[in-house]
Amino acid sequence: MKALRMVAVDRSLELQDIPPPTLDPKHEKDFNQVIVRVRACGVCGTDIHHLKGTARVSHLPITLGHEIAGEIHEVGKGVLAGRLQAPMFEPGNRVVVHNVIYCGECHYCRRWKFNFCLNQLMIGRNVDGGLAEYVKVPVRNLVSLPDEITMPEGAVLGCAGATAFHALRIAHIAVTDSVVVWGVGGVGACLVNLVREVSGAHPIIAVDRKDGPLELARELGADFTINSRREDPVQRIRDLTDGEGADVVLDTAGITQTTEDGTVITLESTSNGGRLIVVATYRRPIKIQPHDELGIFEKRFTGSCGNLPDELEKLTELVAGRRRLSLEKLISRIVSMEDAPKAVEEWRRKGGVPRIVVTM
Repeated sequence: MKALRMVAVDRSLELQDIPPPTLDPKHEKDFNQVIVRVRACGVCGTDIHHLKGTARVSHLPITLGHEIAGEIHEVGKGVLAGRLQAPMFEPGNRVVVHNVIYCGECHYCRRWKFNFCLNQLMIGRNVDGGLAEYVKVPVRNLVSLPDEITMPEGAVLGCAGATAFHALRIAHIAVTDSVVVWGVGGVGACLVNLVREVSGAHPIIAVDRKDGPLELARELGADFTINSRREDPVQRIRDLTDGEGADVVLDTAGITQTTEDGTVITLESTSNGGRLIVVATYRRPIKIQPHDELGIFEKRFTGSCGNLPDELEKLTELVAGRRRLSLEKLISRIVSMEDAPKAVEEWRRKGGVPRIVVTM
């Protein structure tokens, strides 16, 4: 089969012919596995970090890609035995793949906190991913993909959409809240759209360093946009919120810039009693004074890690039922496997692309 392989750091993806995954009917490990015929796979910012070496893969070469949509090609013996309980997981059915393989047995899995699984394997980082014609995954990683959602749209839901949805649930946004989304990449763009369509909050403010993403944010529902290269984002946010700061700040960019007194600017832009939710990875440590910055003003500073299988399922149902996300606007380019290495390399070198989707 054809696969887009990462062979080294700071090298372009290589389109290679490799053996397709198989299911061994005698091997117990394969009983509850499925082979998915990949139809679309998104290229996420995480894939770019892998190629740059700022995030590590477990081995090389490896097939990248964890935003996967396709059709079930083959199922293991255990899946066949359980078809009465899960008839949607039969060959030919449309699916999107949850991107973390969890053990189901550790402390966190027993509490349904699969994103904290102590033995987790990320598809496209620890095991071969979806930038290939076929991929093998556990059946419990599958979510049914309704006909109303195209394969490229389903791929976007698999990580960017579901990760934004998880952050939205953690934020507990009310209709009276003002919201800032800091960073309009793939997850940030989804967040702007979800906040607009699901929460009804006002105003929704998007912050980025480039005009292109900010234009997209306006199309997706942002009431105001701020280019942080050209104006003071903290002061502008305060101006737009009657001097108070935003009730909810969602940081998808990993902002560690500080004000003159040393306060992280995302926390400085959060109102008294407000919430700062960190969705991104911070590239360097930050310093905060818990009493002065959190205690006195009851600001809450928390994180959002990945997403859960049931959230991906709820999100696909939400999108299929109401078309509440402008998924087509979240996709910058759809390319073939043959054209993908050049497109991905261009993104790696120049940046600025919220989402490339590769179709097979």
